Amino acid sequence: MDERLNGNDVYIAFNGPTGGDPYVAQSHDAGATWTQTKIVDSKRYIYAFDGDVLTNGTVVFSETSLLYANTSTLTGQDLVYVYRSTNVGATWSTNLVDTVEIGPNCTAAGCPNDYYPGHSAVSADANGNLVLLYDGATVSQGNESIWTRRSTDGGATWSGRQALSTSGEMGDFPSVESRGAGDVRAWYMQTNGGNFDAWNTWYRSSTDGGVTWTAPVKISDVTSGASYKTANGFLEPYGDYGETAITSAGKTIATWGEGNSYTGPGGVWFNRQT
Repeated sequence: MDERLNGNDVYIAFNGPTGGDPYVAQSHDAGATWTQTKIVDSKRYIYAFDGDVLTNGTVVFSETSLLYANTSTLTGQDLVYVYRSTNVGATWSTNLVDTVEIGPNCTAAGCPNDYYPGHSAVSADANGNLVLLYDGATVSQGNESIWTRRSTDGGATWSGRQALSTSGEMGDFPSVESRGAGDVRAWYMQTNGGNFDAWNTWYRSSTDGGVTWTAPVKISDVTSGASYKTANGFLEPYGDYGETAITSAGKTIATWGEGNSYTGPGGVWFNRQT
């Protein structure tokens, strides 16, 4: 969900109500009344993840499109989209930003095959420039990387992709937030030494709108206190709903889930910049 600066125009992206077609619910009276718009009809399942509203009122949502061979098995590739409106939600354009390969199946207890692929996040800075993060592999069933792209024209066109995660590791579940001109903060999860039972959450930031990034900092730095935490990392990402926020003092707060497996038990963890 996101809203315009005046607080009256509110937008919520969701999947469904049947299948995975992308919808946007919108209100232009601060939530008193709502309308719903289906953006496209598709045989693919299109997952709504993140959105933002630029200072000029342009609305963007980052969503990923997966094709199912059956209820839990994916086929084909992961299509990374940005849906965009420049007229207060009256019409929407479909922008294919990238096509990536489907990564490995999740083998943790209770975990479906489609857990690791298909996550994205997008944020606009004070100048209306966008940074998009998403996960995806370069070869089918290969380890996914966290990729980032930039847009300086409100999402109409995008830069080439660059990797934020470490080559050879599995990177997943990105989150991003912006503040000020060019100030971007992001985190993602990554395996440790290729071990799918040892994950950590890493933080990187940029002061030039995502052109360059700081070195990774491990923010899941508590190594005990729960059955799923070790010195090498936590056993499994527990849900794909983490978030990033920036306080009025300019400090970053990150939240994410860690667990024994997809089934759990697990917990929500956070770290905050001091």
